[in-house]
Amino acid sequence: MKKLDLSPISPGISMYVKGGTLQFLQLAYQEALSELTTSQIGVNYDTTKAYVLNGCINSGSGSNYIISAGSLFFNGEIYLVPAATFTITGSNVAEGIITITQYITDADPTDYTDGIQRNVHDIRQMVFSPALSGSGAVNFINLVNLAYKPVGAIGQTIEWLMPGGGSQNSLLPTYFDSGTLQGIHPLTLGWIIDDGGYVAAAYLASDSKFGTIGQTQGADAITLGAANIPVLQTANKFATTGGGTVLAYAQISVSSSALSTEPVNQGSANTPVSLIQRTKTKLKITRYA
Repeated sequence: MKKLDLSPISPGISMYVKGGTLQFLQLAYQEALSELTTSQIGVNYDTTKAYVLNGCINSGSGSNYIISAGSLFFNGEIYLVPAATFTITGSNVAEGIITITQYITDADPTDYTDGIQRNVHDIRQMVFSPALSGSGAVNFINLVNLAYKPVGAIGQTIEWLMPGGGSQNSLLPTYFDSGTLQGIHPLTLGWIIDDGGYVAAAYLASDSKFGTIGQTQGADAITLGAANIPVLQTANKFATTGGGTVLAYAQISVSSSALSTEPVNQGSANTPVSLIQRTKTKLKITRYA
């Protein structure tokens, strides 16, 4: 970290401030902010992309843009983004242009020893407006919104909802490679779709079924053999009729000998029985870099 050594300064010793000193101070805080932000972005930080830190939401649709105020990080700097409303036409896009205005409250213009006043208190903002693609710094549609960035340590698995219009299944090719399952979008670089389809169970060393991390077991359905089917007794209250139908006899009243019959459900061997409870499939991803 860049810091000035102020130990030589004392009540009787002053230091002349040079232009390089002021540049040093600016680089000091810019460097700190840049490192903090890139650590949030991750190892796949790309200096050509602009990352939304706050706001910058487009509530318009189609060619109509209603962009809220916010901030973004681009090429090592943080820019405030003023709110903007506009409509693009022709070949124009919503282009972000670095715009410089001056801070004039007891500041600019500033006097210099050569007698010339200069504006030096720059306010650098990223202003979005209709313009040709590439004429500014970034295209709005290429912004990477860190509000949607999955967060986790290397090796950690999380649930993640992919941002964007349409179904989650239709968004998969935008964020993950269909073959390797690795992330291909700026938000998902360093992440991979987890080998899912299982309900997680906690590790338990004393139980052989759960004592090996990564072990899988269980099935969607099982097939019951004859030994698993309870034997249905037909003595006394039950009688068997033709065709394998089992009838249960129930006495209507104590004083009456009239009997009614009700069919009893009868299982058979080798019938698959579904064991799946109600579930909802969610995307699980694991960070690997």
